[in-house]
Amino acid sequence: MRNLIRIAAAAAMLATGSMGVQAPAEAHVSTGVAVASGLLGLGVGAAIASDHRRDDDYAPPPPPPPPVPVAYYAPPPPPPSYSYDYVQHCRVFDSWNPYEGHYVRTRRCY
Repeated sequence: MRNLIRIAAAAAMLATGSMGVQAPAEAHVSTGVAVASGLLGLGVGAAIASDHRRDDDYAPPPPPPPPVPVAYYAPPPPPPSYSYDYVQHCRVFDSWNPYEGHYVRTRRCY
């Protein structure tokens, strides 16, 4: 890690030193310094990105969450108890149907 910081500091010093050498008001300044600074920055960025070392204080990932509990469905309620008042009283009898011309079985509930 210290070596990486030293490289980055050296690159920053070179970049600032090269910027101070060129005169900003001159229109015919070559772009070689700018290209060199860009390539140097690209190299430093690639060196930082390719560092695969892990720090000593690297924490392992947290454990996975607990499994989702299986849904519990309560049993259906028992059927209502019927008393004599709620029972439907029906009577079946034969009645004359004049449109059909014969007796028809009819069911009446009350």
